[in-house]
Amino acid sequence: MHPIKRLAVRAKRAQRVLTMISDTEATFWKALSGLVLILTFTVLILNSVFVAKQDTIFRICYECKNVSTGLVMGFGMHTMDTDRDQIDFEYQSAVANSSGVTAILLRGPIVLGSLTGPITTALCGSPSNLVCSLTPPLKQTATAVYNGVHPVSNSVRPMMADIRRQPYLYYTEVLTNANPASPGECRAVMTGACGFA
Repeated sequence: MHPIKRLAVRAKRAQRVLTMISDTEATFWKALSGLVLILTFTVLILNSVFVAKQDTIFRICYECKNVSTGLVMGFGMHTMDTDRDQIDFEYQSAVANSSGVTAILLRGPIVLGSLTGPITTALCGSPSNLVCSLTPPLKQTATAVYNGVHPVSNSVRPMMADIRRQPYLYYTEVLTNANPASPGECRAVMTGACGFA
């Protein structure tokens, strides 16, 4: 075979090898890109699943102030647990002469142009039939668990979700023997978040 023909054959073979290498390289990069996309979507899906399970416990700490005087009348904390669908709550009067807690109400959402909201739920006391358990002698402490089964069978989860989303539209109202009607002994806005778990 003539040396020029031999060179042409070798050039064609080299061209085919280069084409195969180029095709293999393109396939490799396509496969790598696909793998990166699959891993990215997997991470996003897993992240969205785990984000939904995070922060199942949300705590609101508050100072309950008298509406007319602005004096702090007590302190409290609501622990909203979406895993157990319940609200644990505690309130302690800051004044020795408190006449006793008769009801702790969650009120809201406050409508535009108003300073008050409807009763969302009674954590204890009227209109529910959960009693506010009091610890004497001077400072009163009301503690209990509200799970929405008592007095009604509604889940508290939608209410807790709305409070977490728009806490500024909700408030706690504490009624006592001396102040049995709204605005009660004191009110506290629900914006005092004191922790997640």
